[in-house]
Amino acid sequence: MQNHAETLDPPMTGPDQETVTLMPDPELARIPCQRQGLDCHPLVKVGDKVIKGQKIAETTGDRGAIVLSSVCGQVKEIAPFPNYHGVPVLTISVKTNGDADEARLPAYGSPQEMEASKLFARAHEAGLVTSYFTGEMVTVPLPGPDAQIKTILIQACPLETVFNVEGDMIIENEDDFLFGLEVLTALYPGAEIVVLETKKRNKTTAFFDQVCSSRPEIRLLPVELRPHEFQIRFLLQRLLSREVGRDESPFDCGVLPIFPPDIIALARAFSLGEPYIRQTVRVYGRAVKKPGGYRVPIGTSIGDLLISAGVDENKLAKVVVGCSLRGTAVARLDLPIEKGVYMVVAFSQEEVFHYENLPCIHCGRCVEICPVGLWPQKIVLYSQAGKWQLAEEEGVLQCLECGQCSFVCPAQKPLLQLIEVAKSEVRRLAGKNEEGRRKNLA
Repeated sequence: MQNHAETLDPPMTGPDQETVTLMPDPELARIPCQRQGLDCHPLVKVGDKVIKGQKIAETTGDRGAIVLSSVCGQVKEIAPFPNYHGVPVLTISVKTNGDADEARLPAYGSPQEMEASKLFARAHEAGLVTSYFTGEMVTVPLPGPDAQIKTILIQACPLETVFNVEGDMIIENEDDFLFGLEVLTALYPGAEIVVLETKKRNKTTAFFDQVCSSRPEIRLLPVELRPHEFQIRFLLQRLLSREVGRDESPFDCGVLPIFPPDIIALARAFSLGEPYIRQTVRVYGRAVKKPGGYRVPIGTSIGDLLISAGVDENKLAKVVVGCSLRGTAVARLDLPIEKGVYMVVAFSQEEVFHYENLPCIHCGRCVEICPVGLWPQKIVLYSQAGKWQLAEEEGVLQCLECGQCSFVCPAQKPLLQLIEVAKSEVRRLAGKNEEGRRKNLA
């Protein structure tokens, strides 16, 4: 019997290219508009013609943002469509017409000389975002001037155990990355910049050594992180001694976490006036012939991206959005690429691990490795029996979905998947109960 704990690093092929490939516009771009918990207001209607960079929708609230068209064409549909998590969100579908018109913004070469109000207005107009990991990737607009950001946490330490995607992005875009740092220091003056980097010496660490020699406000923090420690709450506790409440964001603690691709997008929005309408995505796995980086128009389907990467449909067995350990497996390939998607892994059959789901041997490994002290197998038993209240009482909502319990289980039980089912049902029932309570009050 194979112990999956010994095979955490799948034998995937690395990128055979150092430059990022610019993908052509798709025939149909499905542009997700809605963010969780926020109302979305389309600014176009079916039949309208749009150009690249045109504002087509906006969300309201403190985390509200604008939505930009990534292509030129005609609006064909405005309706819910699943995102890569499988959740239906309001989506504007645009059929492209091949035009190259683009609504560019004025270029700014010296952000340090700009007023703060203009800096934040540009970040908003360009649709700039940042992302952090909470068990799933959360993508939100950059915080405004009232956020009191004291620390900018650059997550340059690889999320993936096999490839240094973040490092590759920095080396391939050194000038943009450095200019992005200037923009960040102008947006949040006085903030310390902390760079998480791997302890293993490579070309990225050498680059940061050189940068820090002339930038005293930048502090390097070499780390080796276990999978669950990429979760933002653990990052801030371990590295910065900051406590993050369950309902708090890192911004509430004065911390702005940001990935290299978003820093590069920030730079290009100011230096070139380029709106954030393309997402840089790394494609890996033995099922593609041309792995590497791709600049993808937002709204392009995962399937179109894989075709550009030379997917071998006879080998393709599984597609994961995000890194191989903590990503989301998708059931269909017409789902759109959106902001916050940095990696797509195309597994061949030989790379896919198949659970045998043997009887539990009560070894306790899942309990020992759980970073929040849960009893995974007990929650799984409640999940299989449909006892959602008992699963909630056992703390299922505290699960970070790091997946370590599944990886160390010698019985190869799909613990994480069954825990996710329980979490989903507990939340669904809570929402149903809240809806009933409101009706009674009315």
